[in-house]
Amino acid sequence: MAAAIVAGFVAAWFPLNSWSGEKVFFIMLAGVLAFAAIRSALAMHSWIRHFETYFVALDEEGVRLRLPSVGETRLLWREIRGVTHQTRLIEGHTNVWSFAYRLDPYTILNERGPFAFTGMEVRRPKRAARAIAAHIGAEVQEVAPATERQIS
Repeated sequence: MAAAIVAGFVAAWFPLNSWSGEKVFFIMLAGVLAFAAIRSALAMHSWIRHFETYFVALDEEGVRLRLPSVGETRLLWREIRGVTHQTRLIEGHTNVWSFAYRLDPYTILNERGPFAFTGMEVRRPKRAARAIAAHIGAEVQEVAPATERQIS
């Protein structure tokens, strides 16, 4: 999408000898859209890159995970007490607008503390949480939804 907008922006410059107020307005608008699209694409690229580094992996001994808050660690099956899920509505406010988004953290409970992960860190967190719970002979426990406010 960003490439298409940039291509339209560049194509609008030609022919150079036919300038009008409408063309100037279009080029300015296309420039703003191109800038926003490129910034969004770069931000998404940095977010998607985490999928290559963070993971939750199950094997015969337990769960290996690498998360931003804890680094890489291993949890043995006998250490895991349960898995919980809580839906959170995060409300953010900026100088321009307010927005809200849903966050679904799954938490592995064990003796060393909780290990939470979401779709922002690993792919298919619900599937991973269900597999962990099934392996320990339990189900994913639902925790009451919560609302959090963040000021940006």
